Amino acid sequence: MARPSSAEPAKATKRKGTRNMSTLRSSQRARKRANDREAQRVNRATPKETIERLERELEEAKAIQELIRRNKALEDEISRLREAMCFLAGGSQRLCVRGPGSYYYYRYKKVIEPVTVEDLDPKAGKLSLRSHYFFSDLSHLACSWSITVQDKEATEPKGIDLPHVAPGSTEVVQLPAECLSCLQAHSSRDGWLDLSFRLKNDTEWAPAGHEVAWSQVHVPSSSSLGETSNSPSALLANVKAPIITIVPGRLIVSSPDSNAQLIFDLVRGGFKWTSEAGVAVTQGPELSIYRAMTSNDLGFGGDGADWQRCMVDWARSSVVKSTWEQDKDDDAIGNVKVTTEVRIRPPSLSWAVRATLEYVVSASLTVISVRAKGDLERRESASPSPHVLPRIRLDLTLPRSYNRVRWFGRGPGEGYGDKKDASAMGLYRASVEELHVPYEVPQENGSRGDIHWVRLQADQGIGGTPIIEARMVHGPFNFTARKHTAQELDRARHRHELKECDELLLSLDLAHHGLGSGSCGPPPFEAHRLYAEPFDFTTVLRLVDNDESTGT
Repeated sequence: MARPSSAEPAKATKRKGTRNMSTLRSSQRARKRANDREAQRVNRATPKETIERLERELEEAKAIQELIRRNKALEDEISRLREAMCFLAGGSQRLCVRGPGSYYYYRYKKVIEPVTVEDLDPKAGKLSLRSHYFFSDLSHLACSWSITVQDKEATEPKGIDLPHVAPGSTEVVQLPAECLSCLQAHSSRDGWLDLSFRLKNDTEWAPAGHEVAWSQVHVPSSSSLGETSNSPSALLANVKAPIITIVPGRLIVSSPDSNAQLIFDLVRGGFKWTSEAGVAVTQGPELSIYRAMTSNDLGFGGDGADWQRCMVDWARSSVVKSTWEQDKDDDAIGNVKVTTEVRIRPPSLSWAVRATLEYVVSASLTVISVRAKGDLERRESASPSPHVLPRIRLDLTLPRSYNRVRWFGRGPGEGYGDKKDASAMGLYRASVEELHVPYEVPQENGSRGDIHWVRLQADQGIGGTPIIEARMVHGPFNFTARKHTAQELDRARHRHELKECDELLLSLDLAHHGLGSGSCGPPPFEAHRLYAEPFDFTTVLRLVDNDESTGT
């Protein structure tokens, strides 16, 4: 084989990226040797420094964990002290501190109270007082009365002289003449006689004035007032006819005298309501049948498994048809009526709730009545369908700035059909945060029951939101106002996992399935079960000028 010609260039033998030290200047060689020595030092020191750094971070993490543990212990201790305060002294105002435990204690206190009132005769002014003591009479207790009138604050309490009531016995008590006069003066409205039993003297377990028991007796109105403000025809005022504008998928109703406006979504349902004072409703109302599960629902005696099997939590509302018209009657000139047919159904089963929502808007755009009428539709198939529903309600979305709530109904704590004995009828105020009950495991909470009306408004000093009021024509209802969706309450397993919405969610319940005790006992009693049957109810939404008058 012939050797390569000496004229051919020799192939490079150096590795790519290397540099011959002989080609470097002396300063470059010195710098390279220094860099190599530094790299060797770093390589030797890095493991030791890394270990030391990780050990320091581990100690810091342990210290943080200890702080978290101590903080949790302090929070638990504060919670226990608050619950004890509520149990021992909080009853004096029938209020309890925030937290589910304190409300449990107050409910327990109500159930075991040693004095109960029975058989009130308003005309004769007599009632029966029963003692549940085994050894003591009632001489250590002072009794006072007050009157709570529908939509009004309770009167100042005044004393009643109690007869001798032996342990375990029942005695008839004659009400004072002043009490009878007060009942008679307010006989045109529903009223409630409030009786409070308090310690006369200090004891080892509670101070004088501590409320041992209380009772509230309903006194129905003695006469019919005819058409009340709950009636849509009484609230829908006759003023100038509004301006109607139609755009694809929208019906815009505007006031000729102000900036008030309603934008109906004829495709998805609901409306956006804006008044002269600002936005009142951003979306809704939407007919809904679901609420978040409770621990009782998911227990062996609850109905949660049936709801999950029937995919009630997946049921969504969709619009089938929308129509509208403007009244020309003499009594309702300019009132706008929008009728929407909706269907609530899960994505893959055959059952559905078919309903009609009829909106009647006053010409002034300050009052809207919403009539919801529907029934559960079942098809002959193997597809399962629910026999009881979690609830029947209207859901509205309001601006987040709404934070103050005022209502006449049961309170101050949450109340449901089978969980309201410790809640008294009255006029209450609370923030949206105070309505929420922070159960350890997030679930349905915070409903208030036997509501005559509820009002929401922004905190003082925050403009751009009018005061909005809700009532139901058929009678009392339930409401919840919260910043968490039902799906979010179902999803979270701990309180810190709850994510708040950007807006406020207001729910107005016609009916609510009972809570029962399915986590460790039977389901709700028959009287508190919400069977899937036809429903028909009307809700009246109204904008009011100020929150001092009840507008009744």
